[in-house]
Amino acid sequence: DLSVNSTDELVMNFEIGKDRVVAAELLAKDCVDNITGIDINVTAPVITPHNDTHGGLRLGYSLEKSMITGSNIWNATRNQIEFCQVVQLIVPANGTAPMMVITQDKRKVVIDVDLSVDFAFTQAISVELSQVIMKIPSSLSVSNVGPASSPEERASLEEVVQKTITDIATGGLKEGQVLVNATMVNSTVLPDAVRRRTLLGTNGADLVELHQPQARKLASLAVDYEIVIKGSCANATACAITMYEDVTSHMSENIDDGSFTDTLQANARSVNLVIAQEAQAYDPDFEDPEIEVIEPPGPIISYGYGATDVNSYLEACRCDGAQSFTCNTDTLFPNVDLFICVKSVSSDVEVDFLDSMFITQAQAETTLGIIETNQVQFPSFTSREYVPGMNGV
Repeated sequence: DLSVNSTDELVMNFEIGKDRVVAAELLAKDCVDNITGIDINVTAPVITPHNDTHGGLRLGYSLEKSMITGSNIWNATRNQIEFCQVVQLIVPANGTAPMMVITQDKRKVVIDVDLSVDFAFTQAISVELSQVIMKIPSSLSVSNVGPASSPEERASLEEVVQKTITDIATGGLKEGQVLVNATMVNSTVLPDAVRRRTLLGTNGADLVELHQPQARKLASLAVDYEIVIKGSCANATACAITMYEDVTSHMSENIDDGSFTDTLQANARSVNLVIAQEAQAYDPDFEDPEIEVIEPPGPIISYGYGATDVNSYLEACRCDGAQSFTCNTDTLFPNVDLFICVKSVSSDVEVDFLDSMFITQAQAETTLGIIETNQVQFPSFTSREYVPGMNGV
């Protein structure tokens, strides 16, 4: 909005993941140099919740309008404002840990401008996350857990142990992680004669703690189980490491500090099963995980749209089809046809022909000529159709 009393002349709207930290920067059109020759005041970013997973981000910039034509964002040949908007979702620096960028949207923006005309520009960020599914083969032992002389007693013990594993594993999950299941694969009743446990002595040597047979026949179980968890991640490798460490460290801590045994006792009481007070979980072990990564369908092509009705008689946008000329602002996914409609907004000017059209890949800074000197360059995947009724192409 470049009207006389405007405040935020440039407004950029984005959709971002919920509860994300945002860093934004406005640069010259090459996305490298700073903007010079004009005063730009940045309005505090405004984040508005949309739903449980996403929110809206509004970035506003106030320009000193009298300085526009003398700055490096002004293209005097084309009467355009040109700049680069960079938006990052980040993990802020913490102590010695540097700032980490989760995802980045770098956008070259070109706006046709007449200083007497109001205008708006809207962009969208769409962050597609990978799905990481991880299976962790694991084992632990529980000593003096209770009688298991009959199949029924053993089945009851196994059911309570499995529920306890599920409860403790669930408690170790972080935001974005889901426990798919925790399944007992096998359990073995250990001999009641002697249980060997290795401890670390004060001098670094291994000490051996031996527990002699109990007078009562209390079963000790060696349990093999699997934990399957799922998480949504921008970086699948880093996410997999975090998921494994979160769950396994939580399980180990709860076994070592006795919380696992306390939960086991509580679960047993809930089904009227008696667990001996001597019961104790020990020796947690976790093998290398089996990891499956489900990647998103592919990179999303974002879009930009701008129009004026004084200096430029032409309007161009992505549209629904060759005859519709209805602008379409939906996100464009790979392998979907792209229709571009160009038309005159005034009967004073008629479209004669489309002389040239180029596609630019910003990251690689390469340009592909689709139409050059009034000739379609790639007829195998490009067509051009004039629509006199719409005064456009």
